Amino acid sequence: TTTVTVVDDQPPVAVCKNASVTIGAGGTATITAADVDGGSTDNCGIASRSVSPSTFTVADLGANNVTLTVTDASGNSSQCQALVSVNCPVLTALGPANVWIGLKNSDDVGTKFDLLAEVFKNGTLVGTGELDGVPGGSSGFNNAVLRTINLAFPSAVNICAGDTLSFRLS
Repeated sequence: TTTVTVVDDQPPVAVCKNASVTIGAGGTATITAADVDGGSTDNCGIASRSVSPSTFTVADLGANNVTLTVTDASGNSSQCQALVSVNCPVLTALGPANVWIGLKNSDDVGTKFDLLAEVFKNGTLVGTGELDGVPGGSSGFNNAVLRTINLAFPSAVNICAGDTLSFRLS
């Protein structure tokens, strides 16, 4: 009887691909090894994959280098580098604006208003809503009427740490 011992001394081939993540509501984003593995292989099979770093915050916005480590069942490993683009959260919609309208004196009873609502990011207009022909209600703010203006964005808006959203009604 002959005993043959096979030794796997060949490391896996680590293959990376770039990835992109968006910061979530908690202020962080996470990637996994699968997010940056571009088809790594090993002649005897891959036992594990890991990526470092794997968690990002708003301080990491932009391109970040990460290292993918691929290890086979015999403990051989190899690494490759990938770029992870960390992006700001995207605002795609706002709920409607509820506005109370009241008049200052009885001379304005029967007057109708056109309401324009505008949303600004850092002073730049990013969304609007309009409601035409709104009756003012009866005299005085105690008899104000509630009106709803639906707001819309022409395109998605990135919202990053330090950005300011403001609202103007006219």
